[in-house]
Amino acid sequence: MCVIIQCLDGANYMGIELHPLIFNPFSLTGFDQIWGDRSDYVEEDCLYTLQHPDDDNNKKYFIVDARQYPIGLTGYYVIDGRVILAWHGIIPQYRSNGASTIALQLLAAKIRSSYPNATELIELVPEDREDEVGPYFMKLGFVPTGIIFDHPDFVDTVVWKEYHINLDKLINHEYLEYID
Repeated sequence: MCVIIQCLDGANYMGIELHPLIFNPFSLTGFDQIWGDRSDYVEEDCLYTLQHPDDDNNKKYFIVDARQYPIGLTGYYVIDGRVILAWHGIIPQYRSNGASTIALQLLAAKIRSSYPNATELIELVPEDREDEVGPYFMKLGFVPTGIIFDHPDFVDTVVWKEYHINLDKLINHEYLEYID
């Protein structure tokens, strides 16, 4: 089923869908541009998840499609009962039209259907890139908490800062600054 959402200007309709990850998205043009120098790590994580679908913290990845054309990736995983956003991004040439916001709202609805008691979604921002990606997630409605995420399953060479967003507000479209 395709979800069509009207963007703020009322003139731009986008058919955005989330499809479960069933292939390596990095085989497609543009996916290697989303995360810059961390793209290799994202691709390795996607490949691991494809090869071990039931092995990794309830991790779920989704291809973001616009009118059945892959334009990005998003997902989540659960650690100690906390739902964490995983590799949310849109190919650069498809940005600035609200696709990221819509994909995040669709992901929030999927999270709610799988985890009905979840109240928030957490984004882990690497401290060394906080100036670059922090404002992006704040525009999506995430709030920096000042909390440093520490878990043995995570790379200990990176300091991860928690940004939180309320799932109900996201699902109810209360964050309407359509960005990517």
